Amino acid sequence: MPPTATYEQIKAYQNQVEKNKITPHGLGACPRCHLESIFFKLHAYRERRFLIIVDLFVKALFCTLVRFRCTGCGKTITNYPEFAIPHKHYTRQTIEGLSKSYVENDQMTYPDAVVIDNAVSYASNSWSESNMKPILPGVVSCRSTLTIDW
Repeated sequence: MPPTATYEQIKAYQNQVEKNKITPHGLGACPRCHLESIFFKLHAYRERRFLIIVDLFVKALFCTLVRFRCTGCGKTITNYPEFAIPHKHYTRQTIEGLSKSYVENDQMTYPDAVVIDNAVSYASNSWSESNMKPILPGVVSCRSTLTIDW
């Protein structure tokens, strides 16, 4: 099974957000005007869905990301936690784990790399089999959503 960010890691980051402990200091300079990140101001919060694999099921967890605004040019910059990759719903650990198994073996095909324990993958908006569609080969999913009750 590929490594994945845990519920505890996502919850710990959410707790930091709620306690206003996320700062722009580690972001680096603004990509547009090159102003140092210490001058960024808090701009907004946005909810982000992360997909984690738990017992061969894909579970969706929601977490808040912090956005900052550059005071020099007005560009908004999102602070991504260590388990997140921009524009990806699966966590960094899952993507890196599956990619590593694919890259390290010259004989492996992509479908072989993402198959986990010969499992069959399905996603569904309901439990009826008529609505089932394949999502990620080898990852079983009931398309259920977990919300973290803080």
